[in-house]
Amino acid sequence: MSQLKYSPVTCVFVALNCLVFLLMYIVSGGAVEDARLLIQFGALYPPLIHWDLGQSYRLLSAIFVHIGFMHFFSNTLTIYFLGQQIERLYGSVRFFFMYLLAGLMGNLFCLVFSPEVIVAGASTSIYGLFTILVVLRWLPNPYLQHLGQSYLPLLVMNLVFSLAPGVSLAGHLGGLVGGACLALSLPLHPYGLVHGRRGQLLGLGVYVGLFLITLATVL
Repeated sequence: MSQLKYSPVTCVFVALNCLVFLLMYIVSGGAVEDARLLIQFGALYPPLIHWDLGQSYRLLSAIFVHIGFMHFFSNTLTIYFLGQQIERLYGSVRFFFMYLLAGLMGNLFCLVFSPEVIVAGASTSIYGLFTILVVLRWLPNPYLQHLGQSYLPLLVMNLVFSLAPGVSLAGHLGGLVGGACLALSLPLHPYGLVHGRRGQLLGLGVYVGLFLITLATVL
């Protein structure tokens, strides 16, 4: 109950992952890696958006769709632990937008740089969360500095793993960029902005600019 009280948005995102995966399993009889099933449940397939902008909802719905049990389990477990930390630091409302906007940027990168690949999973958001924590190392607080420093090797290690076949490097890099922009843009009480007003304008400018550039590729 304490997790639900202090990290309600994290619990909602975890529950959504579980619900979608369970429905996929029931509908498919266990064949949860089938491409048609993934698309049916909201995975990102860039040609669909190029043909019909009404399919753009997939840029967000794909965050909650996973390819196989291990993909689902590892991502959901990571969200559970990372999400609690960030939600308690930033509050539920800011965490809600951080999670979705980091994932959105990751999927926008996939739309541009992986235009023929089916993309699904919360890892776009997760890389954003990792980066948000790493950026906190620049705040004048020993605990936050240690927390951010401790996640830096983990972020680098996961980026190396992103080079493996079948892994969406574009999505992970997009989530990282999105997370960095959000960490600069949103203040952390009581420390304020990580790099002041200029950093906030830079973060917002880069995020909005990349959003518009990627949007222009499908118009």
